Amino acid sequence: GLVITDEDGLPFQYFAPGGLGRGAGGVGRGAWGVGRRAEGADGVTPIPPALGPSPHAPTPSPLALSERQRVQETLFHEKQTLIENCLFGVDINSNSVNICRLRLWIELLKSAYYVAGGMEQRAGSVHGTSPMPPAPRPLPPAPSSTPSAFTLQTLPNLDINLKAGNSLIGRFELDRSFSEIFEHPRFNLKAYRTAVTTYKQARSKDVKQEVSRFLNDINAYLRGIYLNRDPLLKDISRLRGELALLDSSLDLFGTSLPPTKGKKGEPTKEQKRARLQAELAAKEQALDDKRRNPLFRNAFEWRFEFPEVLDEAGNFVGFDLIVGNPPYIRQEELGANKTVYQKAFPNTYAGTADLYVMFIEQGLNLLRPGGQFTFILPNKWMRASYGANLRKWLKQWNIEQITDFGDLPVFDEATTYPSILAIQKAPSTGQLRAAQVDTLKFGKGGLAAYLPDRTFSVPTDSLQDGGWVLSDASVQNLLTKLRQTGKPLREYVQDKIYRGIKTDLNKAFVINAETRDRLIAEDPRSAEIIKPFLAGRDIKRYQTPKAERFLLFTRRGIQIEDYPAVLKHLDKYKEELLPKPKGFSGKWNGRKEGTYKWYELQDAVDYYEAFEKPHIIIPAIIKEPSCAWDESGIYSNDKTTIVATDDKYVLGVMNCRTSYFVMRQISSTKQNGYFEYKPVYISQIPIPDISADAQGPFIEKVDAILAAKQEDPKADTSALEAELDQMVYALFALTPEEIAIVEGA
Repeated sequence: GLVITDEDGLPFQYFAPGGLGRGAGGVGRGAWGVGRRAEGADGVTPIPPALGPSPHAPTPSPLALSERQRVQETLFHEKQTLIENCLFGVDINSNSVNICRLRLWIELLKSAYYVAGGMEQRAGSVHGTSPMPPAPRPLPPAPSSTPSAFTLQTLPNLDINLKAGNSLIGRFELDRSFSEIFEHPRFNLKAYRTAVTTYKQARSKDVKQEVSRFLNDINAYLRGIYLNRDPLLKDISRLRGELALLDSSLDLFGTSLPPTKGKKGEPTKEQKRARLQAELAAKEQALDDKRRNPLFRNAFEWRFEFPEVLDEAGNFVGFDLIVGNPPYIRQEELGANKTVYQKAFPNTYAGTADLYVMFIEQGLNLLRPGGQFTFILPNKWMRASYGANLRKWLKQWNIEQITDFGDLPVFDEATTYPSILAIQKAPSTGQLRAAQVDTLKFGKGGLAAYLPDRTFSVPTDSLQDGGWVLSDASVQNLLTKLRQTGKPLREYVQDKIYRGIKTDLNKAFVINAETRDRLIAEDPRSAEIIKPFLAGRDIKRYQTPKAERFLLFTRRGIQIEDYPAVLKHLDKYKEELLPKPKGFSGKWNGRKEGTYKWYELQDAVDYYEAFEKPHIIIPAIIKEPSCAWDESGIYSNDKTTIVATDDKYVLGVMNCRTSYFVMRQISSTKQNGYFEYKPVYISQIPIPDISADAQGPFIEKVDAILAAKQEDPKADTSALEAELDQMVYALFALTPEEIAIVEGA
């Protein structure tokens, strides 16, 4: 409802259910809101509602009271129709489900009205139709003197539409046929639907409990029949039969199989047995997961939990609208259940993806053809490597709009970099609408009025597999030109782009100068494995890096006994350094599972020699290009990336404004204007491939900047850097208009 005022300042309430034609839902974090199309929801003319007596208002006439009563009843029944027949929700947290039920009851209570005798028959049916409201009747006196014959209209039973369960996991596929299962004389689809309708309209606890028992019986029947008819059982039986035949040296038709060695190009008997045994083991494990895996204990069976979205044959049709705010959980927390999710979501699964990626695939699975999908979720999927499968899969659908809020604090309690993804389950049109939101102060018109002037069209074929860039045609064309003119950095440096070193226990491996001197004094050989060490915050644009901390570089395969002073130092942290044993469950005080020894660095760092040679160092999180040059053998941590090259021309291009422009378009954003300069993004920076002679002037500029910064880190080199920018613009043959786009980024 929308509350407005008339000329006299009295409140009016306007309700237009026709605007909710496809159903709507408000859901909490991690919840699903799903809807069916409303049938016969009529609009209502604005009329003052029954708000009760006011000392500052004239006494309303009986006609006005009658009209207010009519509006109040109409509001109640229209809301009831929508809530009972169009809104459905699922959340893994039962408390969240109860809160949602309470919220909908409160919404109905806001439009509740008194009925005579308390025996008013409630409106609504499972098919979404709503009978006409009863004839207007006069309002009762004020509550203090209300006769007992008048009672508030009964609120409906909403718990059957809002359920708790794991909405990602189900034992039963959505396309499995129910035609035979619903032929049971008692547990058929008609009886199922009738029971659900009766439950919603039940007025006594006895009726409600009786219907609940019947619904539980139906649910148990469906689960039991479905498990006994699982296709996996047929597959398992077939494979066992083939193995038995193989052992008898006959095929299904009684023909002898090839001898043990087999003919050329044919599998041997042992190879066939191994293949069949492996396939059988996989099928048996899948069936066992369905029946015994704890993950399935609260699995939500979309296939039959809501009979409203089944057709007359019992086939799953799908919802008209799905809205939600999925949970953001890293897959590392899923443990052994990763394989279950991988099988359930083959189109979008990635080993490092957040759980919300699979919620997107599930949401589209649950939609009917032409249905609408809208989620609020992090924008990371558009650029992160774990979103590659999702991006590729989504391009087949009609993505209607992506609204990106960047690093704006939409949620006060968390930093989530939110976006809104709206999709129609229909083939792609080749275009999508996009909007970049740069403020949360939308003005009087709200977000709806703010977006039109900031929305632009993006051709879907311009969206790169490596990451999606949401920008208008001029920016897209410029990006294309830069990419076509230059080589991707990864190709230019022959894949020699590496992440810095991760120890997983810095307090053991990263030491100060005092500790370094002590270890060397105890054993001079310690100096062989103590390396100067930088963190990302230590890297400054063009400045000569200086290390104040040092790394105990105990790489894989080191003979630690050759360095007794270092071993003695690390032994103090042994409990925290021990790798977690394979298959261990419970709390572990050491490091994660791996093949490394307790005194070794967690990462293999096979590329360690690149740190010893000239290279470019880039911090992981920065506001502007901050690449530095090192040829003194400094190592750096996992909050940095290094490019193994002795070409200072590359350093100049990476620090120029064209590279900054590209990175702003392709890299993930962080709060307060920061960007992620990680290998997946850095590798895409275009580098014009020119001759060594042509590089000369660029290297001269870079050397001049480096020399000035080495002498004085605060030296003003902006003039030299501006000249370098102009030289790079010329390499890309940028027009004045294109330069303006680059410099305006």
